[in-house]
Amino acid sequence: MRKLTLLLVVVLLAIAPIGLQIRRSQGDKVSITFWHMEQPPARVQRYQELIDEFNAAHPDIEVKQEVQDWNAVYQKLSPPPPRAGSLT
Repeated sequence: MRKLTLLLVVVLLAIAPIGLQIRRSQGDKVSITFWHMEQPPARVQRYQELIDEFNAAHPDIEVKQEVQDWNAVYQKLSPPPPRAGSLT
């Protein structure tokens, strides 16, 4: 089980470091929203299986996946253009 947990963490951090939001909800439970751009249903399902196993092994942590479209991710992560008259 420990190897599976380590594998999940490595995969989550290596494949999609783009969107990882960690939030502490009520109590001591931590909520993690994991963005990725894997669109094929089989891949999304496999991610969910790994997430479900991780969540079952760690009741104080809840991981959720959000499949993102490439264009939407670029828009979410791109800084806004500079305003006229500003140097930044």
